[in-house]
Amino acid sequence: MVTVRRPLYLARFKKHVSDSRKYLLEADYIQASEAVWGALSSLVNAWSIVEVASVAVKKEKFSELFQLLLKEDSNLKQLLLEFHFDNPLHFASKIEGLHLYFLGKMDYPEEFIKSTLEDSLRVLEEVEKVLVK
Repeated sequence: MVTVRRPLYLARFKKHVSDSRKYLLEADYIQASEAVWGALSSLVNAWSIVEVASVAVKKEKFSELFQLLLKEDSNLKQLLLEFHFDNPLHFASKIEGLHLYFLGKMDYPEEFIKSTLEDSLRVLEEVEKVLVK
């Protein structure tokens, strides 16, 4: 079972997912992109004993966390593939790309951003269901 060690970050995770969905509906892809990154970051920090600040470490920690979640719901692996992610690290890397888009360091076509946001949110929403079982 995955233990949430820092409930404040779980609350932040849920808020970021909700905000992402709202921004996506408003077609505010820049804010939605940052909220998705905030969700991944908060999720990692909800599970971690200490604050994880490094982007590279957040991606690694997400991958570790996802492997633990797979033990509770093996359908998550199929969900990643269904939404165009090869594995948890690929998922985290695409979300990092959304963060870079928010920062103005990357420019992607609007349709790519929209579909990546939608796919990412679907995965994060399912992760949330497994976490709060």
